[in-house]
Amino acid sequence: MTRRLINPVPRVSSSPRHRVTEPYWAFFIGVLFLSLYYATSLPGLDWYDTAEFQTTGPVLGISHPPGYPLLNILGRLASLLHSENPARAVTLLNVILGALVPALLFLLARRTGLSPRASGLAALGLGFCPAFWDQAVRAEAYALDACLILGALYLPRTLNPGVGALSASGFFPARTRNRPCLR
Repeated sequence: MTRRLINPVPRVSSSPRHRVTEPYWAFFIGVLFLSLYYATSLPGLDWYDTAEFQTTGPVLGISHPPGYPLLNILGRLASLLHSENPARAVTLLNVILGALVPALLFLLARRTGLSPRASGLAALGLGFCPAFWDQAVRAEAYALDACLILGALYLPRTLNPGVGALSASGFFPARTRNRPCLR
């Protein structure tokens, strides 16, 4: 009696056409949201946390706890590139990070086996979601957090396509019929 192993990870489309066009669709989604978010982003200082991130980033200050050191370092680098208006530079950094999130979501959804149409709808749904849009057009930590999370889920899945995204990231052990895949 032969044991049949169940692959918990659905196969990505084997069509070469889909594999070739996926980066182009992700690029298109990223450029679409970059242009939309840029057109609706804040032109200058805002208030509360946004003003705090806009002012602490360029001077490498400390934001409210937990301090957001990576966001402050990236804000400093952005303000060096756009020195006339440091607050606008930090906002534009967040616009770029916010536009990357739907593109990364599209790529991750394709890697986990969703169809191109479903992956595109998921990316467009997130990008057009009012709550995400609001956080993507001003200096906040959420776009950076979403980029880091989606990147952490996408990269291991890309580097080792035979293992699930969460398993490759180390969040959950890969299992087949309640037995570890690797012994």
